[in-house]
Amino acid sequence: MKMARQSPRETMMRIALIALVALGSGAANACPKCRPLVEAGVFNASFAGNLAAMALPLALVGIIGAALYFAEPLLTCLGERG
Repeated sequence: MKMARQSPRETMMRIALIALVALGSGAANACPKCRPLVEAGVFNASFAGNLAAMALPLALVGIIGAALYFAEPLLTCLGERG
């Protein structure tokens, strides 16, 4: 099933909407008494490892998605040369 291509204006509007939603949502806040405990629990020695573990699935999905998206045009282009 082929999807209809979007105009550049529609694409930019979608990107702007996603950016507004992402930037408009505020960070969660803890009460002044609990805030140091929350920060200590999040930003501890294993923060980098936890961040990498959360980012890895997103990176894999992005790589797989890019491979699927670019596979057909790339194979078509390579087939025309040979």
